[in-house]
Amino acid sequence: MKKLPSEASNRLMNILYSKTAPKVATTTSKLSKTLYDDNTGTDPSYYDLISRPILHEAPDLVKKYNPDSNILKFNCLNSYITKQDFLRVFPRNSQFYREFSVGTVPLEVVKSRNPHDLTFQQAYYLVFPSQLLACIYLHETSTKMLNGFHLNFEFAKVDEVTLATMSSPLINTGYSKLLKTIPQHSTDNYKLIAELISSDARSKTVKIQNLPFKLPNTTLRKLLHDYTFQRLPPITIDVNNETNIQLMRFGDVHQAQRFVRNFHGKKWDKIDKRKPEQQFYEPILCEIVD
Repeated sequence: MKKLPSEASNRLMNILYSKTAPKVATTTSKLSKTLYDDNTGTDPSYYDLISRPILHEAPDLVKKYNPDSNILKFNCLNSYITKQDFLRVFPRNSQFYREFSVGTVPLEVVKSRNPHDLTFQQAYYLVFPSQLLACIYLHETSTKMLNGFHLNFEFAKVDEVTLATMSSPLINTGYSKLLKTIPQHSTDNYKLIAELISSDARSKTVKIQNLPFKLPNTTLRKLLHDYTFQRLPPITIDVNNETNIQLMRFGDVHQAQRFVRNFHGKKWDKIDKRKPEQQFYEPILCEIVD
């Protein structure tokens, strides 16, 4: 078969192109602006609903929740959550974020503890200056999680049963008087509750378990020569059951944190070799009673 002349070959190619181009054009992909132009419907998606702030008038939230108090209770097994954690979980895109940024709201956060031995009772209390702020915080964090736990808050009652677990006579000398006074102030009670909680004193107070029995002050001060501290009345001393739980209040929160960091989980080293201390087999356990 002879090769076609170039002119005839070009003419044949043009005929083939004119016949097939309309058919191919409908199946060829085209570059569009779908990445930038939203051609979908206007209905909000699930992700829009959870990411956008829900606008409400603040007084409407009080009507919605009908709070019993200005105190929120959070039941949680984790004992290592701090006030900063509760503030950081507040959504940044909330219309009320300025009110709840760290260091802005006068918020009290305290662990629920047994007032007799300061054992953690698997709950936290958040005390707000008003019921309105408590409702705002509850509303804006209702879908949040903190350390793997859903923030399922409930309003706590301002009664002696609740208030008793916010402090202890071991920490606050005015404990009994405040327990009777605060329930008489159902609304304007924030300062009284803050006085009961005594956050400043608690942040410097350490609960210590498994110190040696009959540990002299001279020996302890020799060991802690670079600390300023005061030994408070002991919680429990039971030689038969090998239980020794003490309280120590340090000069500032940094010293208390340093003591916990240096001694928690460690065995007691004998200091006086002539009269060795009666030691425990268990390590020393320390925690700040916040």
